[in-house]
Amino acid sequence: MYSQIQIEYLVAEVLGMIEVQTDTPKLTVIQKQKVLSLGNELTHQVMNSSLSDWAILGILQKMASDKPLSTTEKKDLKTKLYQLIRPSLLDKNSAIHSLYSNDKKLEKAFWKNLQ
Repeated sequence: MYSQIQIEYLVAEVLGMIEVQTDTPKLTVIQKQKVLSLGNELTHQVMNSSLSDWAILGILQKMASDKPLSTTEKKDLKTKLYQLIRPSLLDKNSAIHSLYSNDKKLEKAFWKNLQ
């Protein structure tokens, strides 16, 4: 079982994969492993009723099988995955928030490069 921070890292990586996915997706072995690991963790959460939509698991399986995702599937997957990381981003006391908010040099570089 993963910690919340580990889940958030997996979610972030899968979200990145969704963004760069083309019509002919081909994930590396490591990327597939990460998608499947996230799917396994979410299966555990679904079984414990903290996630209400089974469809996300099917979309992750499809992604891990190198099948292209429709625009609707990508949108649904992103929406569900963002919901998994949103609580800790809003919680000022969370470990992930303190990791990033305390590094002012990193924040300054981010905003500078964003422009």
